[in-house]
Amino acid sequence: MTAQRGRPRSFDDQDTLEKVLDVFWKQGFIGTSLTDLCSATGLNKPSLYGAFGNKEALFLAALDRYTSHFGTPAIAALQAEPDAFTAIRSFMLVTVDKLTAKKMPAGCFIITNAAATGSTDMPEAVAAALAKASQNARIALDERLRRAVAEGQLPPDADPKPLADFIEITLAGAAALAQGGAPRDALVKAVDIALNAWPKA
Repeated sequence: MTAQRGRPRSFDDQDTLEKVLDVFWKQGFIGTSLTDLCSATGLNKPSLYGAFGNKEALFLAALDRYTSHFGTPAIAALQAEPDAFTAIRSFMLVTVDKLTAKKMPAGCFIITNAAATGSTDMPEAVAAALAKASQNARIALDERLRRAVAEGQLPPDADPKPLADFIEITLAGAAALAQGGAPRDALVKAVDIALNAWPKA
């Protein structure tokens, strides 16, 4: 067996990554410095770099953690429920839960960071990863709505695209309200009011 080289790490990668995610979520990629990340994690730059890489690599690791903890459950809720209306509502409510989760920054990590993707300070790899993360949810939403039309749960002339746009706009508004301090109950009521527009088959 080959002996392990170097000094063993004295910190937990996942706990460190959770703190990194928190900083990027609150301050955004551009607004976050390595000094901020070192301060939040209690690590010096060599330790942080040695574990995760540079600032870009740290952000991408934080984005992966965000999508696995928040994006994946929302998509799973969308796909698991056979009734289309219930599936969409579940998708939206899981998203609301994410936006208002206790001990987590309010609002949406992806939306907060995607707002700066046009900046020259935003690396292409980071912008591309944010776009892909956002598209994953949209692709799942489009597929679920097309399935609803095919299964007769939406009118045959229903157009999934504007309906998906409407759902995304509603959730983007919920993200903005959550960032401003709106509680979960208020966002749930807003979702249910929006879903009154659901087309009847």
